[in-house]
Amino acid sequence: MFRFDRIYRGRFIQPSYDFDEQWEALQRGNYRECGVALCNHNIADPDHHPKGRSIIHSTILADGRLWADLDEAAYREKKREVETYLIDRLTEAIPDARDRIEICETGTPRTMTRYSRNPLGTIYGYSSTVTSHSIHRPQPRTSVPGLYLAGAWTFPAAGFQGTIASGLNTARLVAEDIEGGAPQ
Repeated sequence: MFRFDRIYRGRFIQPSYDFDEQWEALQRGNYRECGVALCNHNIADPDHHPKGRSIIHSTILADGRLWADLDEAAYREKKREVETYLIDRLTEAIPDARDRIEICETGTPRTMTRYSRNPLGTIYGYSSTVTSHSIHRPQPRTSVPGLYLAGAWTFPAAGFQGTIASGLNTARLVAEDIEGGAPQ
């Protein structure tokens, strides 16, 4: 058991340290054998939520291939099952969390595909392989004047940190092109 109020950005809960085993479980769709992230946005950004409220999220990774061909009834059932599991994990840290939830949104690989058009709901961009890592990703400045690229699919890398770095790099290039110099 841990105290959720001491979490700054988040806490990863690992069922084991055998990450190969977790990877195999993820590919089978057995999310109960995979790590869970719990994040409390109140602590990271106190002005991000209404006074007296909290914004908390719980996340697991999922293989979009296992969600793609489900019929609507099976999709809804699987989504409810995952949502219940994540709330159950949250109640290990905050026992009365279920009773305090006012709004609960659950995103799946289908949700990510619908809103981002990323194949199979991919949130981290290309797989990091020898031929798709860092310098092999599309650069921010393109051959079309005024068109720049930023995001998980572009240089320098995937994931949250790679995407943030990509946005920062691209913003600097735009500033250089518009103002003739990098922002301070």
